[in-house]
Amino acid sequence: MTIVVSYPHLQRSGEPRPMAAPAVWRAALWVRERLLGDAALVEVPVERVVGGATAFRVNGIDFAAHWDLEHGVTDENGCPALGVCEYDEGCPGAVLVSINRELTGDRADLLRGTVLHELGHAVFDAPSWVLYGRQRSLGLGREAEPHRRIFRSVTVGEGHLATSRTKGGDAIDWREWRANEFMGAFLAPPRLLAKRLSGLAAAAGLAPAARASRAVVGAPAYDETRSDPAAVDTVVGALAELFGVSERFIRVRLRRYDLLCRGG
Repeated sequence: MTIVVSYPHLQRSGEPRPMAAPAVWRAALWVRERLLGDAALVEVPVERVVGGATAFRVNGIDFAAHWDLEHGVTDENGCPALGVCEYDEGCPGAVLVSINRELTGDRADLLRGTVLHELGHAVFDAPSWVLYGRQRSLGLGREAEPHRRIFRSVTVGEGHLATSRTKGGDAIDWREWRANEFMGAFLAPPRLLAKRLSGLAAAAGLAPAARASRAVVGAPAYDETRSDPAAVDTVVGALAELFGVSERFIRVRLRRYDLLCRGG
């Protein structure tokens, strides 16, 4: 099955146009529905993602995705890395997504996060790589670059899945930001997380916020400052177990979706 995706992009380069987080979430939910079907499915089965995300048509650009979960992964300096999404002009029409199982170990949550982060790169970054290779093969305006190009997006460690800053930490790396928002919305869709939170929050006695969520229309928000910290921890832990992710991940998504706020 070919997964067909579209989003605002630059026609000449294939690169995404600037987009707000909800636009990235919509793309993630679209791909999730194509791969998993069941909108009520909470914990994402990695094997279904890897087995299904193999053929894409993104903004009219066709390419295959080959997954490798059996070999080591390194960064540009030869150091072990969690994952990589890469394109080599020597293999036109395909990207390789590699996951380092030695580093994910028995952490199912880390494996899920890495797989979906790299899938985000495949959806948002690979089309421009493939288009570049296609243009080069046709001799279109690439005379100044005689050498074969290899594009790589490397996830160096778990912290990479929680930050979108450049190496110097002084700016946002928009490629990583998109991949992380894609990962977050795929693993914990806004409305599904809001629904699960609502039931658990009522049982735990979390204090409702004075307003609804500004990110998930119609969903109630909860005020962390007026809630018992132990009750918040209990709810976060229960959600993490339900979605098969870390508690840190859940806290990030609750705040990104404005479901857990600090005051009004």
